[in-house]
Amino acid sequence: MPDISRNAALELRGISRALEPAVRGHDPAVLEPLRDQWRALRDDQPEPDPQFVVMDEDFHVTMSRASGNAALTSTLASVNARIRAVRMYDFLTADRITLTILQHLEIVEEVLAGRLEDALTAMRRHVGESMDVVERRAARAITQMALNRGRRHDVDRGSH
Repeated sequence: MPDISRNAALELRGISRALEPAVRGHDPAVLEPLRDQWRALRDDQPEPDPQFVVMDEDFHVTMSRASGNAALTSTLASVNARIRAVRMYDFLTADRITLTILQHLEIVEEVLAGRLEDALTAMRRHVGESMDVVERRAARAITQMALNRGRRHDVDRGSH
């Protein structure tokens, strides 16, 4: 899944570039409302819904925008659009919604506190766990589709 890996690299780059000496830090005027939004989600958690992926994407795009690199942000948004259908598999259970909210809060709070190395570590953990869940659930869905297709084929041929 090359686009998912590319997405992860872009999300990480939004934080790692701020560690470079010549790069200014993240814009708190962008990050503070983002933090407040995710605090509200923590306090009133939405039900599991594949469409939660849009909120997740918005978090990562906003983090990227706060880093000050418009090209990086545009590329991230483009990749997000291409992989959205696969990434929806990450938000099917309450525990994944809860964990995503808590991880997003940790990341944005670390960046706002100027602890960029800690934020980068938290982002790596978050992105890695999300990729693992998506890959497992997508593989399970593809397997189930193939099994169902095989059963329909057997029924069509008159065998059971």
